[in-house]
Amino acid sequence: VIEMFDPLGKTDPELTAIALRKIEAEGVDIHAQTAVESVESTGKNIALHVKKDGESQTIVGSHLLVATGRSMNVEDLGLEAARIRLKGGAIRVNRSMKTSNRRVYAIGDVAGSLQFTHMAGYHAGLVVRNALFGLPVRENRDIIPWATYTDPEIAQVGLTGPQAEKRLKGNIKVIRVPFTQNDRARAERRTDGLVKMTTDRRGRIVGAGIVGSQAGELISFFAYAIANRMNVSSLTRFVAPYPTVAEILKRAGNAYYLDKLDNPWLARLRSFNRLLP
Repeated sequence: VIEMFDPLGKTDPELTAIALRKIEAEGVDIHAQTAVESVESTGKNIALHVKKDGESQTIVGSHLLVATGRSMNVEDLGLEAARIRLKGGAIRVNRSMKTSNRRVYAIGDVAGSLQFTHMAGYHAGLVVRNALFGLPVRENRDIIPWATYTDPEIAQVGLTGPQAEKRLKGNIKVIRVPFTQNDRARAERRTDGLVKMTTDRRGRIVGAGIVGSQAGELISFFAYAIANRMNVSSLTRFVAPYPTVAEILKRAGNAYYLDKLDNPWLARLRSFNRLLP
């Protein structure tokens, strides 16, 4: 894998490290911070001439997959005639998905938002409620989950730890639960994983990241919790069937309250209770 920047650079580095460690252990060579200078055919093989830290290198392989992403197709649409403005190559929209022409909406990748199929579906729901029923809507990217289908999978929703610390001025708590504490993961020998949950000072869930087996499925619970401004207590009240990977979500909720047992005030309260008849 040749990557000009850091692999999975938009993902929480703590989660990325776990996934990359497993991928590299399976024999995949990852060349980070490496630029491709040229490509040439060498008979049955393909040679990539790359450069890293000023040093040139040639990497030879049988096949080449070019994963360069995609760009918005807004050329030759006559947007200027409709008075629709662009921003950074995408159509500029407000939080209601309206363009600079109030009669026109733009949704999905072309609106310059998160480039996911489910994001376009979310946008469509906002437009239907606003255009057909006149209901006020407002895009909220904090509730949009996304997953990277590596092995193990990586999924995130809401704020990362650094983002939450900046927005909430440090009044956050981060809970980590490794997959080694889940019986299903141990039984299937898929313990390379971590659940990372971020809350505000009152215990409201504001972000979560998961790396591990079924991370793309598990993140939906946190997406629902964040969308409904749920507290950590919601994690402790639900019961998951045993043995399932989903049990690790409840363990994350329990871990939040177990940490509170070390609070000096609670320690004094427990000492006081022991003195009562």
